[in-house]
Amino acid sequence: MFIAADYEKDIQKVIPNFPKMVESYSSIFNELTTNLAELRIFDLGAGTGTWLKPIKKLDQIAEVIAVDLDKSMLDQLNKWYQASESVWECRVLCSDAMRVLDETEAQSIDVIVSGYMLHHFAENKRTEFFAKVRRVLKPNGFLLNIDLYNISNSNKQENLSAQEDELEHIHKMFINDTNLDFWENHYKNHRYLVDINSDIAVTKKLGFSDVSSLYRYGQNQIVLYR
Repeated sequence: MFIAADYEKDIQKVIPNFPKMVESYSSIFNELTTNLAELRIFDLGAGTGTWLKPIKKLDQIAEVIAVDLDKSMLDQLNKWYQASESVWECRVLCSDAMRVLDETEAQSIDVIVSGYMLHHFAENKRTEFFAKVRRVLKPNGFLLNIDLYNISNSNKQENLSAQEDELEHIHKMFINDTNLDFWENHYKNHRYLVDINSDIAVTKKLGFSDVSSLYRYGQNQIVLYR
């Protein structure tokens, strides 16, 4: 049975080349915000704070609102935050990300970070999510999504091969680990993947002007929406 206390250890196994991805994310975030100040940030699907930890010393951030449905994961995030000496304030909300977006004032958020949440959303909900994000972001704000994407929009075999490679990686990393069944089931049954071109078409209609993949390793990408 999966427990939140294992998440940080497990996610480093689940995501191929995890240290490089974290390093790239940290550099990307810093580059995108280096000339900004007093940033108000949403971390949607924050979990235990995986994508907050690399930016804990960035003083251009004023406040982070970390949102997740799983209280046990947020308890781990809070535990880390209290000991982290982060330079920004952090508020934790145990709630649904879509509801939080609905309840947020228009054009009031500078940056939204989301890590491995959107692959749980079917196409119509994904479109709805982007519309809500566009509404709450400030005119120069952006979404940074760290997640799984299809390699190709048309080549099903290429996508299938990539999925098989990811699953093989999980089996290799979780040999004799009690959490293998959880991650295998999660990987097989809780995912709706698109390729980046599908998101470009959808978000352009919603008023986004730029959708760019800034990092890719297999199906794992860091994608900028603004």
